[in-house]
Amino acid sequence: MPINVKTFRDIDLDFGRHPVTNDVNVVTNDVAVKRSIRNLIQYNLYEKPGDPLFGGNLRGVLGEPSSIFTDSVLRDKIIEMINTEERRAQLRDVEIVNSPDQNGLWVTITFTVVNIPNLLSIEVFLDKLR
Repeated sequence: MPINVKTFRDIDLDFGRHPVTNDVNVVTNDVAVKRSIRNLIQYNLYEKPGDPLFGGNLRGVLGEPSSIFTDSVLRDKIIEMINTEERRAQLRDVEIVNSPDQNGLWVTITFTVVNIPNLLSIEVFLDKLR
């Protein structure tokens, strides 16, 4: 009996066109989930038309002076957001590294995609606000 494995598909937000069908390309599985997580982190509430509650709303935390407390709050917000909004990802770890020379933070998110055993990670740079 074949195992029924679900494939996750999203529209390619680069809007590249398929050479044969001329439709917008799609991204699948790990690429789709990585892009979704990146979008969640970079959007703030009320920025996405039609879905005002979409996004991580991390700007308030990024404007605060760097400390262990603000890093912990930021990490907790990211974990809550991914667990709530991106059900295709099974979160393993969120690591935050301050980069004062670049005036921001590097966020590394490690996760697996449901039904896919490979461990994946993405790294996102978040600018600190002044």
